[in-house]
Amino acid sequence: MKAEKIGKITVIRLKRKEHRPERRFCAKRFFYKIKGFFHPESETISWKKVVEIIKEFIGDYQFYLLLADEYYRILPFEQMIQLIKKDDTKQLEYHPNTFDCDNFSLCSSSKLSLLTYPLGICYGELWYYSKSKNYAHAINLFVCRQKEKLILLCHEPQNGEIFAYDKKDWQCMMIKIC
Repeated sequence: MKAEKIGKITVIRLKRKEHRPERRFCAKRFFYKIKGFFHPESETISWKKVVEIIKEFIGDYQFYLLLADEYYRILPFEQMIQLIKKDDTKQLEYHPNTFDCDNFSLCSSSKLSLLTYPLGICYGELWYYSKSKNYAHAINLFVCRQKEKLILLCHEPQNGEIFAYDKKDWQCMMIKIC
């Protein structure tokens, strides 16, 4: 693990040695891998570019940013919306304290990771505190391309809504992108 301050943000990155357990050949896994190579609408950005985008759209103040990979794939806005529509996390039932906002956010991240395997899209979890409502909440965030610009948007996995990060009201506590 490697932690460093970039501005006021504490960035924690997994520093790891590539480890692949011995596995038997699987045709399905082989074709998934091929699919990942031929995705012409996607582009690759480095973890440092992800930090720049987060600073632009969320701000440069003290919070934790956990980044698991060196590079992330970015899809056009329209394709991200189509992927998010395939995420059925919003159909799950809310249970206070046992399956609440953080669980919805974790499930949505996992499902989109599986839907886009092996691309490694820039989609993760965001925990924030709302100053006006006096509560903490967990949602998802993603980076996509809209026209000529890379943008960061939020996704509420409990209802499928897409919206911008509220810089005036929200105080980010933690972001995790795998």
